[in-house]
Amino acid sequence: MENKTVSTLLKIAMVSTLFSLFFAFGFNHPVAENSDAGQYDTIGWNLANGNGFSFSHSLPYEPTMFREPAYPVFLAIIYKVFGHNIAFVQIFQMIIFSLTCLLIYVLALNIFDKKIAKYAAFATALCPTLANYPSYILSETLFTFILCLSILSLTLAVKLKKNVLFAVSGILVGAAALCKTVMLLFIFPVLIGIIILNRDKLNFLKKTIIYCAFFILPFLIIVSMWSFRNHAVCGTYKISLRGGLEIWQMSQKLDNSVKEIKYDIAYNFSEFLGNKLFPEAAENPRDVILSGTKKSMEKEDELRRQGLTPANIDKKMLEEAIPKIFKKPVKYLSYIFIESIKMTAFIYVPILNESYVIEKFNGLKKGPLILSSIRGIFRFSAYPFLALALVGMFFASRSWRNWYFIVGVIIYINLIYSMLFAMGRYAVPLIPFYSIFASIGLLKLLGKEGC
Repeated sequence: MENKTVSTLLKIAMVSTLFSLFFAFGFNHPVAENSDAGQYDTIGWNLANGNGFSFSHSLPYEPTMFREPAYPVFLAIIYKVFGHNIAFVQIFQMIIFSLTCLLIYVLALNIFDKKIAKYAAFATALCPTLANYPSYILSETLFTFILCLSILSLTLAVKLKKNVLFAVSGILVGAAALCKTVMLLFIFPVLIGIIILNRDKLNFLKKTIIYCAFFILPFLIIVSMWSFRNHAVCGTYKISLRGGLEIWQMSQKLDNSVKEIKYDIAYNFSEFLGNKLFPEAAENPRDVILSGTKKSMEKEDELRRQGLTPANIDKKMLEEAIPKIFKKPVKYLSYIFIESIKMTAFIYVPILNESYVIEKFNGLKKGPLILSSIRGIFRFSAYPFLALALVGMFFASRSWRNWYFIVGVIIYINLIYSMLFAMGRYAVPLIPFYSIFASIGLLKLLGKEGC
């Protein structure tokens, strides 16, 4: 490896580490018991202490499958070695974030060139959203790393036509599915990609079958281990129990009036804008955004009081949701579009949503306006970023076969979440991929070489 390349990689690692250090140790990151972070933390600590995969804080440690296993296992390993110290989780997540930036460099280098790779890696390292997430007990940092590693592995597998790389890809996509259940169906875009990207004209059918087999078998082995566990413990082969809840939540929106739809669009686009346009909607803007979540949780509690198990609750909510969606397909499709808008709200700084930070701004003259303005700047910065990415895709369109898996995962994740329940946080793992194409777009518009 050239000295210049080594120097670039070291700079990328240093910038990403320093930026994430600023967020991790420059601010407080309380872990609320009933929050996503609190649930992950509890399961991880229980696993570390041999109490099983459970939310419980005491005996009998009732098993759960509400959360996917990959991230709690990651936490359990850290807690087992270093004790229940969140600082060590933050340190390891900062390392993972730096590795993700380096992976983006390698991925872009293998598809395009050094200049694009450098721009994309630094854009990833300097993204405040990605740099802030290592501070939290949340799965985004780990999932982003696994996702980037999966796409790199798939890209190299097709490029080099190595069976072992297809097998590694199967393992990695399986691990991604055990981190975020949404990745389960990603095997279909992958299999389609393997078929259309296989250029071996002489042994096309044979080679394609072999490549697909080497990918799918490790994937099924990885996923089935947790699936069989859930069947033995909870009576279902599902990876987690949030699918029914999210589909039910989406189906309830089909009863919304025109006015409620306007509220939903405005507040999810911008809390500040929504509050200005429709102040009568709610005293707290978050109440509008989380109204669907509140309804689904109330429904879940109602079914729990009826004595239904978690698996049966998920099944019951799914059975209620599907017929409702089929009765109003046009309205459902329109809501998919609305949900897709939420997936563009991926550039933000999580620390600005902390209650103690909000309280500090509220204590300042025009503090709420200042805070909203800062959030708005980050929120709207996603649009020129996406525009640059689209420009980059256009200029790189001739080599689409080389970046099929990148665009494949971008389309897949945006589409799946838009069909279920979307929020900007779900698009955060896609930022490194957007950075690659945005770098191409920027370089082309500046008249520099690239692509």
